[in-house]
Amino acid sequence: VSSIIVSRNQVRFRTQFLSGEANGDHQKAAIFIGGTDVAGIGTMLNLLTQPWSKSSNMVLTVETRITISAS
Repeated sequence: VSSIIVSRNQVRFRTQFLSGEANGDHQKAAIFIGGTDVAGIGTMLNLLTQPWSKSSNMVLTVETRITISAS
């Protein structure tokens, strides 16, 4: 994650995949909190299960917005 912006009850996570990163076809993507470089550590915050692709001639900016509300 390259930036985190908090505005009232919304948190916005933004990152970029450069030309040499994340190339190919993908079926899902997720944001984890409390993660490390050790597998199985951290908690999944969200999960995107829509197929997407990226090639080496692309720079992809990804933004996730999460709205927090009390119930």
